[in-house]
Amino acid sequence: MTSIEESSPLTSSGERARLSGALPAVLRLLTVFELSASEQSRLLKIGIQRIHRVAAGQSPPTLTVDQLLRASLLTGICSSLDASYGARAGATWLRQPNARLPFQGASPLTYLQHAGLPGLWATRRLLDSEQSVPAVVTPEAWALAATLPQPDINLEE
Repeated sequence: MTSIEESSPLTSSGERARLSGALPAVLRLLTVFELSASEQSRLLKIGIQRIHRVAAGQSPPTLTVDQLLRASLLTGICSSLDASYGARAGATWLRQPNARLPFQGASPLTYLQHAGLPGLWATRRLLDSEQSVPAVVTPEAWALAATLPQPDINLEE
């Protein structure tokens, strides 16, 4: 019987090389979210020189399983931020102090740089959960909204 690691497609260097081909796109995505090459390097655990070479058009190296997982989680985080806030506001969200768990007053970016894979997973789960929960309006909120002045709108014009 084989272990999960032995049967994982990521143990194949050929499969990891194929998946590593997405690194230039991941770097472009992280750049859209205003992450510097240095920040990208720390988050992905890829040397800064390799980040610069890949960004300049050189073929990406074959990434480790850890690096591939980081790239996948960061792609998901950026996707959730874009869906929830848009790229520009998502970039701001990454840098602003956040009192929510798991950030505890740090900016999400600072947290991600120090918390490793568990921090990437926690942030991805948080953002995904925000997208999956429909907004709930309480009866009190409906009552308050009913007291607010409403402009006259003529939809016939």
